[in-house]
Amino acid sequence: MDEADTVVAASAGTVDPRWNWIFSSPSSWLASVFSLNEAPTRMLFTVQPSTSLPCPVTMPPVQVTAEDDKGRTVTAYNGPVTMAIGHNGGALMPGNLSGTLTVSAVNGVARFGDLCIDQPNLPGNGYTLRATSGVVVLSVESAAFNIGAL
Repeated sequence: MDEADTVVAASAGTVDPRWNWIFSSPSSWLASVFSLNEAPTRMLFTVQPSTSLPCPVTMPPVQVTAEDDKGRTVTAYNGPVTMAIGHNGGALMPGNLSGTLTVSAVNGVARFGDLCIDQPNLPGNGYTLRATSGVVVLSVESAAFNIGAL
């Protein structure tokens, strides 16, 4: 090798992390890593809401995860996620969602532990929840669930 530095380029594509290797003659190598934080491209219910009784009984915890286009959790995402009713399944009267409706994701995962839907003395079938991220305009709708009568 000559006195000039030789750079071995990182492979093409979106590989995270990216490595750059630099060789300086006669025998020194330097490796550096350049890591890009992927941006979330979708939200996913990783714990779906399930059938429960109306308020004041809270439904089992619900969890939403921010993922990249390869299906990997974007652990760098710690932004707000807001929960709302997607489809209101109230038979005669619409139900109202209460609890902590906006939480900050931690390592790409938002957990909602105190949600409930009031449906006074009437069953409601086919409710869904809609989660929306605040910074990245993404949303996802849950599977359908029911709110039972007291």
